[in-house]
Amino acid sequence: MSFAERIIIADAPVRWQDVVAVARHGAKLELAPSAWARIENAQAIVQRIVSSGDRAYGVNTGLGALCNVSLQDEQLSQLSHNTLLSHACGVGTALSDEQTRAIMCAAIINFCQGRSGLQRKVVEALLTLLNQHITPQVPKQGSVGYLTHMAHISISLLGVGQVSYRGQIMPGAGQTGCQGWPVPGQRYPLHDRPELPVPGRRHSVEPMGGRYQRHELRGPARPARCLRP
Repeated sequence: MSFAERIIIADAPVRWQDVVAVARHGAKLELAPSAWARIENAQAIVQRIVSSGDRAYGVNTGLGALCNVSLQDEQLSQLSHNTLLSHACGVGTALSDEQTRAIMCAAIINFCQGRSGLQRKVVEALLTLLNQHITPQVPKQGSVGYLTHMAHISISLLGVGQVSYRGQIMPGAGQTGCQGWPVPGQRYPLHDRPELPVPGRRHSVEPMGGRYQRHELRGPARPARCLRP
């Protein structure tokens, strides 16, 4: 089976073969203007909520027991930072680069639906990871389930944790004091100020499991149990 060298997310549904092309075969992932427009529209909605002062859970409030606590300015940035670090609690051996790349690809596909509210620069950063073949080290097991994987991926945008690049495992900027990516001349995009909402979404990982495993099994696998309506 041949795979495309370039995958563009636009308005048509993305096929599982496209995820495999990116994750395993290194196809370049790009977003069409319509996909960027949906992402920016969702972010504009979040900004209107913050500007209006209306309370929205996890956008300008604390999480869990702190859901009734309103947050302002720098507290919002700190909440993003703390949420990612607290959820990056996986254990065990790391997923393969292919598996992590599949999760990242599926996450970007999810964000392109325009319902997540992330800033454009977060999606741009994830695209850079994929297209530059910089792969965060993500433990296979975690007590927070699906959130753990995306948290470990996301902290790499803060310069925390480890990434693989050209066959080598490299520490994050937070451990070395280095300000650059493994790719010379580029900074960790969220090193200075992480933003809400954080990129940890349930439906990023679960549909990917059905699509990617179907290719792995080379047979008529039924991904329905991995999907949600």
